[in-house]
Amino acid sequence: MRIPGRHVVRLTYRGKADGDVVLDEEHDDFNWYSIDEMKAIPPDSLDIYFKELLVKGEIFI
Repeated sequence: MRIPGRHVVRLTYRGKADGDVVLDEEHDDFNWYSIDEMKAIPPDSLDIYFKELLVKGEIFI
């Protein structure tokens, strides 16, 4: 979404979770990924801005 003349703000949150995952009716599956597993996901399958942060090492656990 890099559009000349437009400014994009993305907010990415980091948090901790415990307990059982509960999915709503709109979802049927979930996964937890390590940093290395996320880096192995094909680039066209990830949000471009998230992938950019991942490659730069700005996503951490």
